[in-house]
Amino acid sequence: MCMNRAGFNRNYIFRIGWFVAFMLLVMTYWWVMTNFVIPDFWDPQFGLKRDYLLARLKENPGHPLWLVMGSSRVESDLRLVQVLDRMQKKNAPLIFDFGLSGSDLFRQYICLQRLMKDGPKPQLVGIEISGPLLHNEESYFVNSPNLVVRARRDEIDEYCSFSKQPALTRSIWERSRIDPTYKYGMKLPHQTRAFRLIPFPLVWRLEKHFYDKWGWVTVPPAPISKEEYDRGFKITKSYFGNLPADFKVSRNNERALRGILDLCKKSQVRVFLVQMPDSRDLQALYTSQQSARIALFLQQIQKDYDVPIIDASSWLTDPADFTDGSHLNATGVAKFTPRFVDEILKFSK
Repeated sequence: MCMNRAGFNRNYIFRIGWFVAFMLLVMTYWWVMTNFVIPDFWDPQFGLKRDYLLARLKENPGHPLWLVMGSSRVESDLRLVQVLDRMQKKNAPLIFDFGLSGSDLFRQYICLQRLMKDGPKPQLVGIEISGPLLHNEESYFVNSPNLVVRARRDEIDEYCSFSKQPALTRSIWERSRIDPTYKYGMKLPHQTRAFRLIPFPLVWRLEKHFYDKWGWVTVPPAPISKEEYDRGFKITKSYFGNLPADFKVSRNNERALRGILDLCKKSQVRVFLVQMPDSRDLQALYTSQQSARIALFLQQIQKDYDVPIIDASSWLTDPADFTDGSHLNATGVAKFTPRFVDEILKFSK
């Protein structure tokens, strides 16, 4: 009886040992794959855009690379497939939409740093300026837990330097790298690269892609019903409205923008700034004093860096061209894209 019990205990301990060893192996595999093997596992939006960009460069060798960076407004408003004829001419620039949803100036700064370091390096880059949001002292990407985890290992110090709570920012990032069950890790928005953890060939083809070949994300067709537009504009108003009466450009936004311009100067990359279209409903939310302060700030930036600005904010103002007063619908995109591309092609002259 005692021998049977002893044998049972040894078998039980043996099984537990194998289970623990298996779990340690799985954890080690996950840690190595997510941190060292799968490119940009923690920032799948950036990774997808860069993959598409590299593919377009491979298809179009010899063309100088021009990037347009920014938020979802760039991401959805610039449909470059409409102007492929302009890019297929000899020595014409290859223009790519590198807009990423939610991107503020800090996010653009970080993404541009990556491209300068890892490639492909652009010859010209456009940076979106959203004037009303220049007063935001806090960047979503350094203060929102589900966005902090997008930082690379060599970027976390810079994230912390922009953060309101640097110790918390670092703690969130570190836990995401060692705990696969952490709610701000594997569950981060648009985590399409998890399929690459499965060790079977071509399983990554199951990934859901959000963009067309040139970085554009699909927008609703026109016309947009008034009810749908009003619902969208209500969200836009909560995001852009209620600006402080003593509006001023925040230190962190100015720091990020100057960081971008200094980086471009150091890397010998030409740069321009762009303001995207606003509907007249959205423009009505800004006071003359706020608009004047934004203009004064941009004038100072132009003076310090001799950087051109494309002010497209009033190119399209009819709500019929928008989905929510901020993002263009299909009709608006069709009007905006050719005009914008014609404008930036002037930089090649």
